[in-house]
Amino acid sequence: MKSKSMSITLSMFVLSLLLLTVTSYAWFAITSSAGLEGFVVTVSDYQADITLNLKKNGGAAEIIQTESEIQAFFANTVPGDYYDFEIIIKNESNVSVMADVFLDPVTNVTIDTNYDMRDVFYIDNGAVSINNQSLTLTPNNLDSVTIGGQTLNLYRVKNLINLQSKLILKSEQSLVEGELLVIKFRLVFDSNTALSAYQAGQLKLGKLVVVLNSKEDIA
Repeated sequence: MKSKSMSITLSMFVLSLLLLTVTSYAWFAITSSAGLEGFVVTVSDYQADITLNLKKNGGAAEIIQTESEIQAFFANTVPGDYYDFEIIIKNESNVSVMADVFLDPVTNVTIDTNYDMRDVFYIDNGAVSINNQSLTLTPNNLDSVTIGGQTLNLYRVKNLINLQSKLILKSEQSLVEGELLVIKFRLVFDSNTALSAYQAGQLKLGKLVVVLNSKEDIA
């Protein structure tokens, strides 16, 4: 495993998975077409160390920083595969801060607009671990939904994002000086997905956004 981290000064840190594209072609591969080189940073008085670790199907963790690393990581994926995300944020400021963490935007590209890749990727059990404490994301709709004969998972991405296509992982998490915030969740490609309409689809994770504000700013 590589040992890398990012230390930056910020009020808003955007770890840019710029148009990170998850694409399936006849179930043979899921690939990414974008990298992490396009950082967008708003400079202020707050400092943080941020690391993104990914695992595929329970394998070894990899620290992701470059386009080639992302492309290699998302290659050769089929329905039933899953990805474990671990986001580690350390408050290196000399003040307490509040952290908001979300994916923005999460979008879909399919040839047939009746089908949406966000319906066949889901957060496992809707669970997000915050410093080893389990949080369940709230779905937008509790009704059972079936499309093309496939019953969709309650915690499918499309049922978790807001009207701005943001997938909010944690809001207003307080971090004192030197404190860590560790967020974990599992993204699953639904094993029941078989329709050809999904085979050229794209799930796009725009950016992983971490916003830090001081408590005084919020007050």
